[in-house]
Amino acid sequence: MSPLPMNKNSLPIYYVELTVTYKHGKKEMTKDVWCMSHSTDVLDIMDDPLSISTMERQIYSSTYKSEKRITIKKVRTWKQLGMTNYNR
Repeated sequence: MSPLPMNKNSLPIYYVELTVTYKHGKKEMTKDVWCMSHSTDVLDIMDDPLSISTMERQIYSSTYKSEKRITIKKVRTWKQLGMTNYNR
């Protein structure tokens, strides 16, 4: 079976494992998390609201009321899973 034809403007989809620093109370903590993104660059992932919300759900509980501040320190690994059907 042949693969589906891809749009020439489609974007890659990556599974990215990251090291992040987050604030919990008065402490700065470090944790390894994952997210799905169209980029492997730290700044582009920080600008993507879907990626940030995924990391917030992994780090903070649903009842956490204080400021949710996450900083990506580095991209540990990434793997391309596929392509989108559209261009942003």
